[in-house]
Amino acid sequence: MDQIAKLVECGVYAGLFCYPSLPSVIKAPVVDPARTLDLVNRIGPDRCIVASDVGMLLEPTALEALRLMIRLLMVLGLGPREIDPMLKANPARLIGLDASASRGV
Repeated sequence: MDQIAKLVECGVYAGLFCYPSLPSVIKAPVVDPARTLDLVNRIGPDRCIVASDVGMLLEPTALEALRLMIRLLMVLGLGPREIDPMLKANPARLIGLDASASRGV
């Protein structure tokens, strides 16, 4: 987490991915979802991007994985003010799209 925080200070975004966040009998039953919350709290949702890292056999589809990540973030106590930037504005900004176009979608 310290390395991620240092990189964020240099302008990069931290990725929140399924593998280290969502417990799974198949791949990572000992994952601690609270670490995801710790990261968001430490660096702030304005420097995080939620993304899917699935696609292997017996894993959910990318769309289902994103849905699960959103549910996890909500269970951890984050709301639309924190989740929306991580799903919409930050990825749009990263790839050069108008971030305002992603608001309210």
